[in-house]
Amino acid sequence: MKAINKILQETFGIESLRENQIKIVQKILEGSDVLALLPTGSGKSLTFQLPMLINNKKTIVISPLIALMEDQVMQLKQKKIKACCIHSQLDDMDKQLLLSHVETYDFIYCSPEWLVTNGLNYLKHYPCEAIVIDEAHCISEWGFEFRPHYLMIDEIVSYFDAQVIALTATANDQVISDIQHVIKRKLTVMDYLTERENIFLSVVNTNDDTDKLSFILEALKASAATVIYFSSKKQVEYVYRYLLEQGIMVERYHADMQYEERMSVQQRFMNDEIQVICATNAFGMGVNKSNIRTVIHYHMPKSIFQFIQEIGRGGRDGELSQSILLYSPNDEILPYRLNELNELSVAEIDLYFQGAVLSEEKQILLKILSEKYNRKEVVEKIKHHQQMKRTALIQMMEYIHEKNCFTQKLNYFSLNMQNVTDIQSMEQEKNSLKCKSCAQCNEQVKISFEQQNYHIQKKFGKTLLNQLFNDLYVFT
Repeated sequence: MKAINKILQETFGIESLRENQIKIVQKILEGSDVLALLPTGSGKSLTFQLPMLINNKKTIVISPLIALMEDQVMQLKQKKIKACCIHSQLDDMDKQLLLSHVETYDFIYCSPEWLVTNGLNYLKHYPCEAIVIDEAHCISEWGFEFRPHYLMIDEIVSYFDAQVIALTATANDQVISDIQHVIKRKLTVMDYLTERENIFLSVVNTNDDTDKLSFILEALKASAATVIYFSSKKQVEYVYRYLLEQGIMVERYHADMQYEERMSVQQRFMNDEIQVICATNAFGMGVNKSNIRTVIHYHMPKSIFQFIQEIGRGGRDGELSQSILLYSPNDEILPYRLNELNELSVAEIDLYFQGAVLSEEKQILLKILSEKYNRKEVVEKIKHHQQMKRTALIQMMEYIHEKNCFTQKLNYFSLNMQNVTDIQSMEQEKNSLKCKSCAQCNEQVKISFEQQNYHIQKKFGKTLLNQLFNDLYVFT
């Protein structure tokens, strides 16, 4: 423990670890392959960064989003730890400079796509002793859809024969099984998922979009730092412009925006220059802002796990925050259609195996799947994944229409069985149980927070940001 405490205090500036963090760190120090489940904002990154530094192990971190990579690399660099991130938005010259001395980095952050298509050629001589899969639920949630390269992580694990550490804040028993099956390792599962008691849960029933806008405008008068999530980029733009016209300090964030514009918005939000972000689910991972007080869902999420990830961005400082889900009749049609939008049909799978050419996205997915499974197994995998998405949507609807306690319903769907003492008795007694953190139990729709001042700071461009993150900028 002396070595742990020394690096913890001198490098990270933290006096002590939580009990669950200690157990995870110790298991990783033993060399075990670990799947750690911890709530959003509870220090997941520290549980692998600390033991890797203690054991002096070079580490590749597989991460789903550029913003997430850059946030973690920036934090490591502030602590004078050698880290870099490699992604599609790096200029070619910067990328070549970085790769020319890649062996000097303790942590290399990259996407699964870059790693399995190009990365191994550049990193084959990198002395990697540990592979970290951050946001590991993406293997199960995205691997059988639009990010099939997640299904090839086992090839990276096999090549380096490295210790595997997977981390996530959302994983049920099926997702845990998927993760282990895909990476072909038996992991020690350390499940410390618990409810976030500092998030006040509410669902507000509205008649239509006009009602939603009226509620949002009123709520923002005392919501402090706020994220409003949408499932439609078009609606993001509409509500953003509406709020701007009402004098709200607001910005928007979605995938159609230029990279440097998204980075600028994120930094301004982090620096308390703006109060509100209107965003799709492209925003959030890697936004380590501790004082988000309110998370509003304009559209219902596609799953309980997506919902938990997004509301978990509130109250990371341990102070009270709130989740407000706005629901109008037939809102479930949008996520249902989004689920079906790019689904593979059995007919398309058959056409592929007969040599037909499909859309580029489906072609890539089926190429990767067909290298791992035969036609019958591919059909079974795809059908199973599609059924999981439909079940997830049904669970989301059950949460929305819950008449007793939102907290208990969320726990019932999101916590694995061993973390809920007695699910059956909880269901039987829920009429008499009252929590302190939901609207159903407290006859209260929303919480008011004190507003803060917002101020403008200097902004940096895309190239300078990348160079600062990756030690490529020389100050004179």
